Amino acid sequence: MVDAWWHGLASGTTGRLPLGPGLVFQPAVAARQVAFARVRPRGDELILTATDSGEPWIGARVPLPAMDGAPRSGGTPWDGVQRRAIAASPGSPLVAVTRGGHGEIHLVDADAASAASVPVRTLSVPTPLNDGGHLAPGRPGDAAHGDPVGR
Repeated sequence: MVDAWWHGLASGTTGRLPLGPGLVFQPAVAARQVAFARVRPRGDELILTATDSGEPWIGARVPLPAMDGAPRSGGTPWDGVQRRAIAASPGSPLVAVTRGGHGEIHLVDADAASAASVPVRTLSVPTPLNDGGHLAPGRPGDAAHGDPVGR
């Protein structure tokens, strides 16, 4: 089971938000949501969390197309497998997540996402994006270039 831990700077409270079983690596911070790409044998998904009611809650779970060569049960999640890279800009609601090994980037408008319907646009790129590739979206003036973690 994977949890996202959070801390409210204003309230001083700390908690965790269960994301479910699977593999989750570094999240991406968009304008009003935090996004996580969860990889699991039963199907990958983009999890969008929101904080507009104080404590974080899961606003949407967006199914993602399966990856050939994805991590499998009983194997390591880093040796000879494909992964997903995820990125967002704090100045935009767009979230990008790759489909490692397939040369695809899925774009999601987190502000338009709901539990029932989430618009996804797929971009094809001229590289396979092996190991998930690297993403760095930004918007002029959003200061995303100053993120020392590289989200």
